[in-house]
Amino acid sequence: MRDDDDELDIFNPEDDESERAIDDPDNPRFPEEDVVRCKNRRLNAADFAGQNSCPRCGRKSEELIWINFRSPSWTWRELCGRAGPLSLCPDCSIQVQFILRVMS
Repeated sequence: MRDDDDELDIFNPEDDESERAIDDPDNPRFPEEDVVRCKNRRLNAADFAGQNSCPRCGRKSEELIWINFRSPSWTWRELCGRAGPLSLCPDCSIQVQFILRVMS
């Protein structure tokens, strides 16, 4: 696993769009800059045991990086804001799961 001070590289250049639709309402893929902005809002991964594992490497949910994601303020003004836990795989550099907790 990466050191906490390492910059999170959220997207892999070989990311296959067929793995998950970009417009999937149950598991949206957020822009990299929005995710990086939230990277210091770490959550306790043990609280998310039993959630989705990484679809690429199989890393268990409690071994993923979990952050408290919040979309930018303009999305809340436009009534399309979202907030909630988001898991990231440090090995595969992908967003694994988003759990919607708040939506405007």
